Amino acid sequence: MEALQIMHDNKFLTLPVCESNGSVIGIVDVMDCVYASGGAEGWRSIFSSAMECDDVTDTASVNSHLTGSVYPRSVKSYKSRKKEGTPVSKLRPKAPMVSATNDSVLAVTQMLASKRGDAAIITDNSGGLAGIITDTDVTRRVVAKQLPASSTRVSDVMTANPSCVSMSDPATDALVTMVENRFRHLPVTDDSGAIVGVLDIA
Repeated sequence: MEALQIMHDNKFLTLPVCESNGSVIGIVDVMDCVYASGGAEGWRSIFSSAMECDDVTDTASVNSHLTGSVYPRSVKSYKSRKKEGTPVSKLRPKAPMVSATNDSVLAVTQMLASKRGDAAIITDNSGGLAGIITDTDVTRRVVAKQLPASSTRVSDVMTANPSCVSMSDPATDALVTMVENRFRHLPVTDDSGAIVGVLDIA
């Protein structure tokens, strides 16, 4: 729990593991810490208790800065319904950073760098959700494979049709989805299915 607290306080996603003499023997990832601290069910209990004490107001909201709506294919339907428990909207999802499928990896990463982001929502020609790409995807699927960032289309290396949650879904369900699937990022929709934010494990 101490390692997780350090990572949270400093917004670290990884942390070196050292011997008492200071020599580095490994590295731990934020998701490793989450699993070691009880996994999805353990964190559901901890998170539920924390949210009960949270005084975040119901007026907090995330507005998309998109000129058009973004509709995810992976979300089947969003009928008007009341959910039990604290909703995802209380978590204050970040505004989505959006790129198109025909953009190059270089263009997307430059956009992310300029906005200090680490994940982009990728839309198709009709404005629908096509996928998501993160800094980890770029490392593993582009850099490690020595692909040219300037000529590689983001659609070739993104995670297609990512899982989503609604702003009205229970916040604990969103957390469990992220922990069980080891997602660091999770797109958030409004009840009509338009992308309005992204949850970040950090």
